[in-house]
Amino acid sequence: MKLNTKRNMKSNIKNNIRKYSAMGLCLAFLFPGVSYSMDMGALKVGGTFMGVLNTMTPSNERSQFDFATNLDFEFQLDDNIKGIVQIQSGPGKGSLGFVGPAAEVTDINIEYTHESDTTITLGSYDLPFGKGVAYLTNNGDAFQSPFLMNSLTYSALAGPVGTLNTLGINVHKEFSMFETTLSVTNGTGEDAINHGKEFLYLLSVGSDKLLPGLYIGASYTQSDDSKDPKNEAKPDESTNGFQSNFKGWIVDANYDVNDTLTFRSHVGMITYGDGDSATDDDVMVLKLESKYQLSKYFVAVRYSSWMPKDDNGNGSGMSSKLATPGLAGDTGLSDTSISRIQVGGGYELQENLVARAEVFIDKYKKGDDYKGIVLFLNGRF
Repeated sequence: MKLNTKRNMKSNIKNNIRKYSAMGLCLAFLFPGVSYSMDMGALKVGGTFMGVLNTMTPSNERSQFDFATNLDFEFQLDDNIKGIVQIQSGPGKGSLGFVGPAAEVTDINIEYTHESDTTITLGSYDLPFGKGVAYLTNNGDAFQSPFLMNSLTYSALAGPVGTLNTLGINVHKEFSMFETTLSVTNGTGEDAINHGKEFLYLLSVGSDKLLPGLYIGASYTQSDDSKDPKNEAKPDESTNGFQSNFKGWIVDANYDVNDTLTFRSHVGMITYGDGDSATDDDVMVLKLESKYQLSKYFVAVRYSSWMPKDDNGNGSGMSSKLATPGLAGDTGLSDTSISRIQVGGGYELQENLVARAEVFIDKYKKGDDYKGIVLFLNGRF
């Protein structure tokens, strides 16, 4: 009897989780402007969704509807311990690169907070390379960013609408005058393979105590993933890391003038070492961004650039592992500078539903420019 009782209890728990999760999704889609954070004791369910109409030109010209969604589960295990699981999905094969058609578990971790000034995260999380990670579009969630597409810096790491998830341990500590973060992960891949037995190391230091509204910080990361195989014939042996001796530093300067006007900027260098001393492996990156908020309206403008040391466009002399973050993707040249210009705006229809528009252009030093427009609704529940 006791054994059957335990089984029945487990079955009831699973059924309740399924029932309330499904209920939350139904409510969110039927009433998208209403906030639903379902508190079932130790479990909270929430998320975001996005409906998109975008058009892009010149190559592979497309005008299409697209959709993306994130589903978030938070398990409060104790007063200072919680578990987090995020599932992302979408129809797939769109121009912007949303997750899909299959659902994917992205973030899955346990977070421990010690005396309110130290947070330890163990599991899969967004690699904290620069303060800009806090302002990225993450699949169906663009609420932290004034733009749908991320800057060229972060597009190189995880695409125009993604973040670089990695598996490891992250320690964030706040002191009286500054904050610091240390991460050790399974390299630049988002899986647990880690063939070369090399880890990624990241250290960042920053402060918002120097002047009111000002944040200054710097991050450095290194991961030798040159031994990681890229084997499409045997996916189980492959990795989605950068297959290079990857290094990077970035310096952030953010300034909130007031509740209405904000500025975000960074400068840095990313290195994709390919083991060939005859090639140039370095890329300078830059971002300048401003947002103006007035009641329920906002407008924003951003300039970002991707500047390889070898940018003559002749197809030789650059690292064979160099990323191609522009909208031309792998069809474009890797040894060319790119400038991305974005202008966007939005209006809060309801508390948790925002209508937004964005125009953009990727200007290539060598090759065709890419331009387009995005109209979308972003909601959260």
